[in-house]
Amino acid sequence: MYLEYKNKITDQKDWELLQMIYVRMSEFDGVAGVTASRNTQASLKEQIQGLETEGKLQETPPMYEQGITQFPEDNFFVQGMLKQLLHTGLHTSLLRIVNDRIKENPLLTQDLNEYRVQAAWSLARWDLVEEYVASSLPTDSSWSVGVGRQFLSARQLDKETFSASIRALRAEQLVPLSVAVMEGGCYERCYENVLNLHMLRDIEEWADSLVFKKTQLTEDQIINKNKEYERRLGVVQDGWRTREPVYNLQRALLRLVCEDKRTVSGTLGTSWLNSAGLARREMLIPCCDSALQNASLYSPPKFKIEKARWLWDKNSKEEAMTLLGKYLSEIEKGPGSITCRARAEAKLLYANWRELTSYYDSEDIQILFKKVTEVDPSWEEAQFNCANYYYKWSKAVTTGVKQTIMPHVIKHYGESLKYGSKNIFQSLPRLLTTWFDLEAADSSHGSSQISASQSTNKTNCIQAANRHIEDLIKKLPTFQWLTALSQILSRICHPSSNVSSKLVEIASLALYHYPEQTIWQVYSVIQNSNKERHRQGNDIIKSTMNKFNSRPMGERGVDWFKQFWRDFHKLCQGLFEISKKDNGNSSTLSINRDFRSIKKMLDDPNYSRIILPIQQNTTVTLPVGDGQHKNHKAFPHHRVTITSLKDEVLVLNSLQRPKKITIVGSNGQTYGLLCKPKDDLRKDCRFMEFNMMVNRLLKKDAAARKKQLHIRTYAVVPLSGDSGIVEWVDDTKLLRAILSGRDLYIMLEYLPNLSLKTWYLFCRILL
Repeated sequence: MYLEYKNKITDQKDWELLQMIYVRMSEFDGVAGVTASRNTQASLKEQIQGLETEGKLQETPPMYEQGITQFPEDNFFVQGMLKQLLHTGLHTSLLRIVNDRIKENPLLTQDLNEYRVQAAWSLARWDLVEEYVASSLPTDSSWSVGVGRQFLSARQLDKETFSASIRALRAEQLVPLSVAVMEGGCYERCYENVLNLHMLRDIEEWADSLVFKKTQLTEDQIINKNKEYERRLGVVQDGWRTREPVYNLQRALLRLVCEDKRTVSGTLGTSWLNSAGLARREMLIPCCDSALQNASLYSPPKFKIEKARWLWDKNSKEEAMTLLGKYLSEIEKGPGSITCRARAEAKLLYANWRELTSYYDSEDIQILFKKVTEVDPSWEEAQFNCANYYYKWSKAVTTGVKQTIMPHVIKHYGESLKYGSKNIFQSLPRLLTTWFDLEAADSSHGSSQISASQSTNKTNCIQAANRHIEDLIKKLPTFQWLTALSQILSRICHPSSNVSSKLVEIASLALYHYPEQTIWQVYSVIQNSNKERHRQGNDIIKSTMNKFNSRPMGERGVDWFKQFWRDFHKLCQGLFEISKKDNGNSSTLSINRDFRSIKKMLDDPNYSRIILPIQQNTTVTLPVGDGQHKNHKAFPHHRVTITSLKDEVLVLNSLQRPKKITIVGSNGQTYGLLCKPKDDLRKDCRFMEFNMMVNRLLKKDAAARKKQLHIRTYAVVPLSGDSGIVEWVDDTKLLRAILSGRDLYIMLEYLPNLSLKTWYLFCRILL
């Protein structure tokens, strides 16, 4: 911060220091900013550091070679080149380079030894591992040498030495973690150490269960252990830098527990294919070529699929489609060891490529997608892609054909939801929209405008769509409907009585299974000034009561729900009263003085425990992986309920005079809520849902995760058409307050080259 405050950095050493700080902090944008701001030419080292921080690994090898030539005595360039060889899996080349340099200068042994140790155990060259570990100092605590010692002690069945080595290496990894936890963003910064601890646990588990038991290993034992390894791998961040070391260790462990490659050839081949897929997605050409070359030695079942993908990504589309087409012809003749999922994956890839290249007409491509769902009907991705094609097709055809396609869209989106939630934020909204449009078209056109055959076709399409919807209402887990509850409630007054009745059923199911969370959204429908929406809201409550009435004895029944509903209604009426209270010129109100009925209600020991309408209480958590997950807990965190209200109510000095209340939660913490009168918050609520969707997309992107990009979101709960509550975000300032106060002038102190008048005009435009 000091260097940035100086505004103009002229000293080369300051630039170097600033860049080094940003590199150590993994501040990618800071490194890019230094590169763009400096007037002097960056040194070769700094250029390399900048490229590596940005993840542009393929551009660094020529620069390392240039550095080795220009500065032969500087080990930075040699070690950087060796790290690149380790990352790309060129272990044999690394061994040759290191041994040549050590032969030229034996004094480099300790500096370069860790690289050749890791290359040796990655290649399962145990004789070389023993030789190189012996040449290291006893005090060498580097990761590579430590793992090499563990492999050697496991091969010698020396459990005591193995355990001691594990403890020492684990303690070494914990040192930076203990420091990092004191800082913000520590998880990303010390992720390498977390990953090393993950791999240490894998080594320990494999050695204890497969090496030290001294029993004859079977192929089933190895397969089961590898399944557990893959399951644990699911928690590791996706990306070459994070997952490739784990795959590399997996291959070394397989060679450790089983010297005969034939016994583990299938697992080794799959591991190499996984590495190839990682490299392909990040376009690391040498890494992908090397991994595919190694995978070809074991002939894994999906080798041709991955190779075809690699050719496609390299823009060799004709070659990729030819290879995949031949592969599909081969497995049609005799699938052999190919699983249904692998065949479906190949067919889906082929169908997607045919669609992209437009080699077939729409009906032929539709047949290709249909065949994928027939091969593996329980695969979410197959059903989702088939539905996507039908959805796009329905947008490009005439109304008559569109109505015929719509039931297929609903069917396949529904089938994809039955077998997973990976694509739920696309599948469910599109399914509902298609259903609404199909029924709306029927409601808006009279039968006199179309022929008898067209009318029959439309009726059949609507009946087919409704059968699919009824099936989904029975079979889908309720938590999936919660992800689209806003959309469902917004269309609760659909012109088709058939649709509106089913939407009431879906909303009542959500309220029945998750009453504490759902009631906050349903209440705004009941309080709506539109008579039809008000009636539909009451129908949701009545339907929910009927469901509670049928519950067996011993569970929360209809009496509990009636009491819960009455208490919730009283609470919301109290919030309305607070928001609309006319306080004159006073800036505060008192709960004890001005709202005694609310205090009395919350003090009643029989009062229902109502959850706080904050984001952590109302956000649905989705399951990971394929399957229906009917027993999944959508709200796994401990619920924070409303216990009491702090006495002071703060009145904000804005047009509608909203009131800030402070609630004491069941966990003892305090939470702020803003009660807003005369303001329709429904658009604000949907916009916040959009921001949450953006956050989900940012979390899926590796680069965005590293930069910790996100939008700060908060709960917005409409309670009626003209009022609602907003979750209070601490430590924030309104933009208007900043620009209208002295903070603007403080801010201008740090902004160069702009006059006060220019910034004032700019800020007025913002307002």
